[in-house]
Amino acid sequence: MFHRLQLEGWRQFRSVDLVFHPRLTVLTGANGAGKTSLLTLANRHFGWSFGFVSTPRARERGPTLGYSADYWELEDDAAEKEAIEPSPPPSRPPRIQGQLVQIGTIEYTDGASSPIMVPVDGVGSTYDVLLSQQRPVEGLHIPSHRPTYSYQQVQNIPTVPRRRNEVYQQYSSLVRTRFLGQHSQWSPHYYMKETLIALATFGYGNQAVEADPESARTFEAFENVLRRMLPPKLGFKRLVVRVPEVILDTETGPFSLDALSGGAAAVVDLAWQIFMFQPAGASFVVTLDEPENHLHPELQRTVLSDLLAAFPSVQFIVATHSPFIVGSVPESNVYVLDYDEGRRVNSTLLDTVNKAGSANEILRDVLGLQFTMPIWVEGRIDDIIARYRAKEFTAGTMSELRSEMEGLGLGRMVPPTIARLAEEKDQA
Repeated sequence: MFHRLQLEGWRQFRSVDLVFHPRLTVLTGANGAGKTSLLTLANRHFGWSFGFVSTPRARERGPTLGYSADYWELEDDAAEKEAIEPSPPPSRPPRIQGQLVQIGTIEYTDGASSPIMVPVDGVGSTYDVLLSQQRPVEGLHIPSHRPTYSYQQVQNIPTVPRRRNEVYQQYSSLVRTRFLGQHSQWSPHYYMKETLIALATFGYGNQAVEADPESARTFEAFENVLRRMLPPKLGFKRLVVRVPEVILDTETGPFSLDALSGGAAAVVDLAWQIFMFQPAGASFVVTLDEPENHLHPELQRTVLSDLLAAFPSVQFIVATHSPFIVGSVPESNVYVLDYDEGRRVNSTLLDTVNKAGSANEILRDVLGLQFTMPIWVEGRIDDIIARYRAKEFTAGTMSELRSEMEGLGLGRMVPPTIARLAEEKDQA
């Protein structure tokens, strides 16, 4: 399990210090702030060791293009040094060690730690980070792109019962193949259906086939996870196999697994991958990129709390843009990755008060979105304020403003518009 991650002077990061919560750590911030890059440093422990794209450098001589591993010194100039809060201690050891430069440290819950290094020279178009003392951590990564549900009829079922770890490995391999843009004959969803049919067929047996109790237990345990994870309005009751199809029996009626909406299918995919992962130990880590993808806001509010309840021995590390995700679990560490005046990224730990805000408050105060209204609404309000700024601030003028905004369908925006107009008049 992970305890802490520190980075400085690498890529867009000036100073990042993350203390991972035992159950849930949430990373948020604007596009390009580095959320996925931070997840990648954890994912490498699970076999998702993809390189980073290096930065081309201007040619000094000859036709060969040079590349950089994107590290930089915090003391390169006085302006950057003044922007660091707090300043690095003067006794800090040198970063460059031979052909490598240390950009950070990762710490584990067993007390061990490893420096995070990148190459100084000889970098190609891509490069990898080196964790010289990397510890084994059991876990899995779920990327932001969910598998698509395209219908494929199950052709065969295996005659040897499948166990959870085998199912996870094959499903994960199919997900990774498609994530890398490669082709596979069968989709991850097809493999899920094939496995569910096999579990139901051999788990309960019949007069001629001996039952396999472990397959039955796996089938029923996954049903319990779905009861927790799927939207309550769906009223999921159980899975039914009508060969060659898998049916969801719900309060709203039965329907095929292939007919799931994008949001419900995303939930099933999350539940399947985490449920089928079977570690050697009791606990493991799940890194999850943009869990809000395909989910209605109502599901975004509950997906993390449902995952925590369904999988009580998992440490989740999540990257998100959604205000509904950010504030959904109070017992968590939420970090905002934000740019400073020097256009470098630093991490800030949110307190409980910031996490408890409404979606609009989180968008404004946490994610830095100054206006949460549509751009066209913002533009019309700007025009109205510009015209009324030159008028006298009277009851008649305000009544005129109200009538104009209601005529434009902006009646709900009248109070904040008047407040903003008054503030701008006071500042004039």
